Amino acid sequence: MIVQACINGARPRDFHPKLPLTAEAMASDAAACVAAGAAELHI
Repeated sequence: MIVQACINGARPRDFHPKLPLTAEAMASDAAACVAAGAAELHI
């Protein structure tokens, strides 16, 4: 089984306050997803 994390998608900021939109926020969330077991990231 491969776990893929899709961390942001085509969503605006008002969709959810924790949605990562900056490169720094995406990198931080991506690292957390990999640490939790994700093998692939869709950004």
